Amino acid sequence: MFTLLLESRATTVQNVRGQNGSRAGGTAISMLVHGAVVLGLIALTATQRQAKFKAPAPERIQMTVSTPKTPPPATPPVAAATLPRTSVATPATAAPPLVPVLPTVIDIPTSIPPIDLSRAPTSDADFASGRRGSPNGIHGGTGNATTATSPNGYFSEFQVEKPVVLVPGSKGPAFPEVLRYVGTQGMVLAQFVVDSTGRALPESFTALQSDHPLFTASVRAALSRMRFVPAEIGGRKVAQLVQQPFQFTLH
Repeated sequence: MFTLLLESRATTVQNVRGQNGSRAGGTAISMLVHGAVVLGLIALTATQRQAKFKAPAPERIQMTVSTPKTPPPATPPVAAATLPRTSVATPATAAPPLVPVLPTVIDIPTSIPPIDLSRAPTSDADFASGRRGSPNGIHGGTGNATTATSPNGYFSEFQVEKPVVLVPGSKGPAFPEVLRYVGTQGMVLAQFVVDSTGRALPESFTALQSDHPLFTASVRAALSRMRFVPAEIGGRKVAQLVQQPFQFTLH
């Protein structure tokens, strides 16, 4: 039994040694294989980098030199045939001026002639000849020298020498009490004839403009008591057509 145990131990030791030897050999082979793979990867990576950063091929530049062409010699121009000139004599006529020529004033006076200021502007000799009139008429005339006439029996303010004037102190129209009470004011533009005695003719009264009928009635009633200085022509009293405004105001 002891012999069996020794043999078993020896066999076991040999088996263990055989296993260790095979393990060491497998490890060496694995390291060699991995090293070869790593080296191959490194070489492949270096080759790709060189291909990526490859320098570009140089460009080829071709230069061309051109020679200027010499122009052909110029051909001399052919002289044109000259014809003999013939001259025709034409009469010389002056063209009429477009604008009439005015004579040029050489001597321009710079002063005025002397004037005698002591002499009267007119004299009796200036009116010695001819027929002259007068305000009272002329001798031998056919008209009436004492009265002035008018187709209407009266004259306008522009025809008389002295127009009609209201006698100072003559009482004018009264303010209507109804309109005074309500505070109404207004104006009447009246037209009437003043005869040669200075009285207004009631039948000739006309209201050209009036703000109220009561104002018109007041003016009509006042004309019969109003007194005027009659108009005159040549020192004679005449009838005149009068236009006079009458104001009605409240104070």
